[in-house]
Amino acid sequence: MQDFANANYRQGTVTIICHGWQSVMDALHQNSRFFISVLTRGKLLYSNDGLLGVDPIPPFIPTKGAIKALKHYDHRMPLADGFLMCASECLEKEHHTQSFENMNQERIILQFLQS
Repeated sequence: MQDFANANYRQGTVTIICHGWQSVMDALHQNSRFFISVLTRGKLLYSNDGLLGVDPIPPFIPTKGAIKALKHYDHRMPLADGFLMCASECLEKEHHTQSFENMNQERIILQFLQS
């Protein structure tokens, strides 16, 4: 489906996402900003059985989102620190490839935390 969209829709970007009904319901129950935004502002182009009668779509609750973000931060920040520490040690011992890989992992985690 994505290949078809890429080949036929040149103006703008069309991203095809496919999820089962239960995974969408679970995500809404967990206050997923992504799914709430998609269902609120996105456009359903196709449904195999016409199902997706989520009415009303629950609003995103920022305080719940902040709690979830804080949990992610508390878990991932020590990981980023560990990768940075490993990268420093590898660099001191002139293990450049391993140092680069550890810095890359640290950067990925920090980018994830910023999103």
